[in-house]
Parts: sequence; C-alpha cells; structure tokens
Amino acid sequence: MLQIAVCDDERAAADLIAGLARDWARVDTFASADALLFSLDDGVPDVALLDIEMPGASGMELARLLRELGERTQAVFVTGIIDHVFDGYGVDAVSYLLKPARADRLFLALDRARERLGRAEPVLVV
Repeated sequence: MLQIAVCDDERAAADLIAGLARDWARVDTFASADALLFSLDDGVPDVALLDIEMPGASGMELARLLRELGERTQAVFVTGIIDHVFDGYGVDAVSYLLKPARADRLFLALDRARERLGRAEPVLVV
C-alpha cells in the first residue's frame, strides 16, 4: 500500500486532499514542510502532495530538499498558485494540480506516481 504525505498549511484543504487520497493509500498530514521533514526518521512517503506557499519552507523547497537527499518520493503539487507550474519540472514533479483538486485529476496523478515508483532506475553499463 502506498504511503502518502499531504503537506498543506490550510487545514480544510489538507483534509479535503487527504480524504480523497485515503481511498488510495495510507495518508499522513503535515501543516508545514518542517513537520514533514522531521517525520522522515519514521519513514519516507512514497508520494508527497504538496502545497507551494506555506509558512517557513515552501512545498517547492521541500521537493528540492527531498531530491537532494536522494529520496524517490514522488511530488505532486496541489496549490492555488499557477505561477510555479514550470518550476515543478526542476524537481521532477509528477503533476501540478490547482485547488480545489478534483478527484479524477488527483487519481490520475497518483496513478502516474505509482507507475514511477515501480519503474527501475536507469543503469549505465560500461
């Protein structure tokens, strides 16, 4: 079963997204990037559903940090701000969804994330 982390400082938005994602996987919610980072000692989520603008570190900064740490967590941005859509490519995001997230689009993004998790890492044979 997939482990999903929802990181959003807006409680109502986090609850809505988590409620939809619970049909798919085990879900934990976090009100900040720092809270999610502190939880990594207990295990790394397979998928992170991230808001972008939050107090402290942004969702984009969190996704970059996860990549720097070498984590394979699949990032899906769920935000009300369209301005950062192209920045998601820099962190190899699965998808960029605008709030309020529609269930069908969220489920498509989770399908893609699950496919990526099952994909073997590229190997260079010399």
